[in-house]
Parts: sequence; structure tokens; C-alpha cells
Amino acid sequence: MFKISSFALVLGIVLLLGLSSCHKKKRAEVKKQKVKDIEIAYYTHGHGEPLVLIMGFKGTMAMWDPAFIRELAKHYKVIAFDNRGMGISSDTKENNTTIQQMSNDTAEFIPGLGYQKVNLLGWSMGTSIALQLALDHPEMLNTLILCSPNPGGKNHAFNQSVYEKLTSTETSKEELLSLMFPDSSEGRRASDEYTKRFKKAVANGYLPNDLEVSKQTIERQSSALKLRGQDEHLYEKLPSIKVPTLVAGGMMDVIDPPENTRAIANRIPYAWAAFFPNSGHGFTSQDHLEFSRLIHIFIESETSK
Repeated sequence: MFKISSFALVLGIVLLLGLSSCHKKKRAEVKKQKVKDIEIAYYTHGHGEPLVLIMGFKGTMAMWDPAFIRELAKHYKVIAFDNRGMGISSDTKENNTTIQQMSNDTAEFIPGLGYQKVNLLGWSMGTSIALQLALDHPEMLNTLILCSPNPGGKNHAFNQSVYEKLTSTETSKEELLSLMFPDSSEGRRASDEYTKRFKKAVANGYLPNDLEVSKQTIERQSSALKLRGQDEHLYEKLPSIKVPTLVAGGMMDVIDPPENTRAIANRIPYAWAAFFPNSGHGFTSQDHLEFSRLIHIFIESETSK
């Protein structure tokens, strides 16, 4: 008969308790930070230097790929939040959302958490918010990471039918997902894998369940995107950005084609540029392992100078 010593039994109990504690720590604890007349909801994972993530159009903080979050959290304290009106964050009844306003929200949100400087990562519409913050408050940033960006104005390459499908309030979640990944066997597999990881992470609490988005907020963000698309301001000022910048995109992106990534990277002095050949708008998910490693190399290289 197999016997267990009292020491081994105690050790086993301690290990089980430790594993249970670690599991609990991995759950996303949603907190709120007051920013003027609204509350910004957020969660954190990991430890180390802060890495703030700005979500894109129609997205909540739960929609980041959990595998991407886990990789980043190995080296940084990852802070994801809902833009105003999205998910759990509040908004005012009379608000007319703009990129500038969401940038101002972020600029107040960061010091409200007790940080003077952070690494900032924006995805899709989040890159416009991040770029505006980099122009207005460069002193707040250690590094800037732009994922699937667009330069706006006349320099913005886009497909009108894709844009209309993206911004429509009638487009289903499944249709939106099809825009994020390439129409290829590899793209469809990446989409399926993201969906499985996402559902599991929400179910076990690693990501918050904040998936509800009102039609009003989508319309407000659509208006902000439209105004951004007519504005030459950000593109003209890109050469003045001195914050170390990494610009990345998918070569098969149908929402923000690689020409946009190239245009922005060419305008920001000494910017790093990365292109993922078999991925689309959702390359942060499809290539999460490679991209998270690149982010770590970039941040460590730029901040150790």
C-alpha cells in the first residue's frame, strides 16, 4: 500500500493552497477610476513596468486575446481599460465622442492610477488615441506601440465597403470577426483559436464579462472615426514625435491595409516597423507569441539607453 508521510501530506496541502491562491490571482478584478465626469473601468495582469492597452473601435477590454495578455504579463503590469461608454465605463448623456476626448480621458486615467510614465499600446482606433496622447503629453510615455494604425485624412488607405460593414450597427459579431482575420485556412484557424481562448478566459474570469456595447456608443465612436478620417492634423505632426515608437500591422489587413502602417512608420523618426505576412487586422491575436516577444525586445532596447 502506498504511504504518504506527514511532511509530504502537509507539503501537498500547502502546494494545493498555493495553486488555488495563484488561480485566484489570475482572475481579472475590475476596478474603476474617476476621470472628470465619467468612470473608467479597468483590470490589470502581471507585474513590472506599466503597459497600458487602448482598445479599438467597438471593442471592450475583454476582447484582447488572453494569450496575448498572458505573454505581455510575463514582463509587465498590463493595464486594459474600457473607453468611455464601452463595457463597464460610463459616459455622459449629452456627450459627442472624439479622438481628442478619448485621448484626454487616457491622459487623466494614467496619473490617476499613480503613474507618471508608462508604455502605451494602441490597437486600430486605439492607435489614433495613443498618437494624440503622444503629441499632447510625450512626457507621459516611455514607449509607444501602434498596432494596425491609420494616418487619417487623404493618406488613409481603406476599402469603403469594409469600412461601412465595420461601422454599421447591424453587423453581427461573427461578421466583425471575419474582418479581423484573413479569408484563408490559416486565418480561419486563428479566428477559431481566438474564439475558444476568449470564451474560456471569460468563463474562468481571466477576462471580465463586459461585452455589452450600446448602439448609442457605437454611433458615437463611428462619428469620432469619421471626424478622424477627415483630419490631416495627426499625420502632419507625426515627425514631431520623439517617443520611441514601434509600428506594426498585418500584411493581409482589409480594415487598415499595410500601406497605413508603412505611412506612419515612415513619418515618425527612428520608428521600428514590423509586418506580419499571413495576418490581418487581428495580428495581435494570430501572431501573439511573436509579437509579444518583439514588444519585449523593443521596450527593453529603448528604455535601457
